[in-house]
Amino acid sequence: MDDPMQADLLYGLEAIGRAIGLGPRQVQYLHEKEDFPTFKLGRTVCARRSSLAQHFAEGESAARLKADEDVRRQPGADAGRRNRIHNRELGHETRMGESRRSAFKRQGR
Repeated sequence: MDDPMQADLLYGLEAIGRAIGLGPRQVQYLHEKEDFPTFKLGRTVCARRSSLAQHFAEGESAARLKADEDVRRQPGADAGRRNRIHNRELGHETRMGESRRSAFKRQGR
């Protein structure tokens, strides 16, 4: 069987690009910017799948928080979206077309 550490390692620009859906040159550019979780083994650029997944998850959550914050600041923003964000933060998830009372019943509150 393969070693789990070996399975997590992406060796080379092509392998990293295939894993994240980019070309080798795009991966090289991200590596050179130094804000991408890559490292070098000798002269070869490498990355770990787990590090890449964590990097993209952190970026996604930061973008979602920024988008939610931008909606709150806009005076003429969609009130429904502001309310959905607020309810999600409170744990009051409602389904499409469902009233809050129905949601509370479904959630057992």
